[in-house]
Amino acid sequence: MRLLPPHALLSLCSAALLCAAGVRAEEEYEPIARVPARARALLHDPSHHGVGVLSTIYPDNHTDEALRGAVCSGAEYFAPCGPEGDLVFIALTISQNWRNVLYSASHNATFSITPDTSFSSPDARHTAPGSHDWSPARPAWRRGMPSKPRMTLYGDVHELPRGSPEAHEAARCFLHLHPDARHWADGSRDSPHEARWVRLRAQKVYRVGGFGDESRIGWIDIDAYRKADPRDAGLGPGIEEPAHHAPAALFAENMPAPAPLIFQ
Repeated sequence: MRLLPPHALLSLCSAALLCAAGVRAEEEYEPIARVPARARALLHDPSHHGVGVLSTIYPDNHTDEALRGAVCSGAEYFAPCGPEGDLVFIALTISQNWRNVLYSASHNATFSITPDTSFSSPDARHTAPGSHDWSPARPAWRRGMPSKPRMTLYGDVHELPRGSPEAHEAARCFLHLHPDARHWADGSRDSPHEARWVRLRAQKVYRVGGFGDESRIGWIDIDAYRKADPRDAGLGPGIEEPAHHAPAALFAENMPAPAPLIFQ
C-alpha cells in the first residue's frame, strides 16, 4: 500500500477540518433565500421609526464651487408604500437635499436604513423561535449596530402629480405612519413651505446583515427584492407581519384629531 507523504496528509486533514467548520458555520449562517425578504422586512422594522438617511449630490452649477459634486446627506421620514419595496417621502423644496434630486437630470438618490442601534435592543434574528438565541452570554460587542442589518437603496425619485390618485394613496400611507407630518404635508395650512409627494424606486440594493461570520453581506438581486414578501423573513411573530402602524402609535397620545388634507 502506498503511503501519502506528510504534506499531503496535512492538506487532507486541513481540508477535512475546514469542511467540518464550514458545515457548522452554514447551519448557523443567515439563509441566503431569506435575505430579500429580510431586506423588505427591515423597511417595516418599528425600531427605526420610519427614519433613514437620504443622500444626494450637489449640482455642478451650485453657487458654492467647493460643494459642486459633493455629497449631501440628511435624515428623512419615509414610508414603505407599495408591493415592490418602493419608498414614499414628503419632499420639501426648501431642502437642499431634495432640490439636488428634484432639479437634477437623473433624479437619482440613495437612502440608507438602520434599525435601533442600542446594545440593549435584541436583533430579531437571534430571538426568533428556532434561531440561536441572543442570550445574556452573547458578548456586548456583538450587540451593537455592527451586528444588526442595515441597507442602502440606490434608486430614482419620481414626483407624484399633485391631486392624483397616486398622491392621495401616498399621503394616506405616509401619514398613517407619520401623523405629525400632516402639519407640513402638501395642503397643510401650518407650513409655509412647498411640499411634494415623491416615490423612490429602488434600482439596486446593498445590505449588510451584520457581522460577516453569521450574516450575509452584499448586493441583492433587484427582482428578488421586489418580489419578496417581508412575512417570509423568518423573524418570529412579532416582526413577521409588517408593522405599518407602529410608528403612528408613538404620536397617538399627543395628536389632535386629524383635519382633512386640502389639495389645491
